[in-house]
Amino acid sequence: MRILCPIATRGRPLRLAGVLHSLTTLASGRHQIEYRVRVDDDDTQTLDILPDLEREYGISSLVKERPITLGQAWNECADSRDWKTWEACVVIADKHLCITKNLDTGVEEVMSKDVPCARWTLLRDELETLLILSRKWYDVNKRIFPEWFPCWFSERWVVEVHTLTFGVGIPRVTNMVMDEPPVKTQGLRDLEFWFDFFARTRNMRIMEARKASAAFGRPMPDIQPLV
Repeated sequence: MRILCPIATRGRPLRLAGVLHSLTTLASGRHQIEYRVRVDDDDTQTLDILPDLEREYGISSLVKERPITLGQAWNECADSRDWKTWEACVVIADKHLCITKNLDTGVEEVMSKDVPCARWTLLRDELETLLILSRKWYDVNKRIFPEWFPCWFSERWVVEVHTLTFGVGIPRVTNMVMDEPPVKTQGLRDLEFWFDFFARTRNMRIMEARKASAAFGRPMPDIQPLV
């Protein structure tokens, strides 16, 4: 299986190195994994050690202007022209440490159950969604996340589209575990505006759910209670 692992980072080079060490050390080696790290072109701390990370962990880097949101950064990794044939996508940030042995085998097992997407178990925060996406789910809208939101509304968008499509939330894989430091969420600003914006865009998520339902050949459940 070809697994894409897009990693968004900014200003935490040592933490990024720890993330990559955990991922590469715990992978079984049975599957081809592309670690694609999205680095801002003004992030000098990370750029200084990027050649070392490329040599040590075999990553590919994408250096671009600072994105408006993390969603944009992850989407740019997944849309890479030179690696279009990935089969599963494991979304990671530079604060997450993998503590699951044979993580790539775990991804293969999840995808073999024909689930559109799943989420890791996080030790500290069950509200956050670290996604494992199938290619089929990604191809519905050709993106991982919407790119408007400065914080966790992007993850909630995907969760809601999945719920509208299949009538259930994104399943959590209990034997695939990530840890993260107890840090505060960045980008928490203008929350009243973003809550209102999220509510007003419900019809867009319903339209995405209809597309997903058609792609997976499953009738949408009654969404009236959710609207």
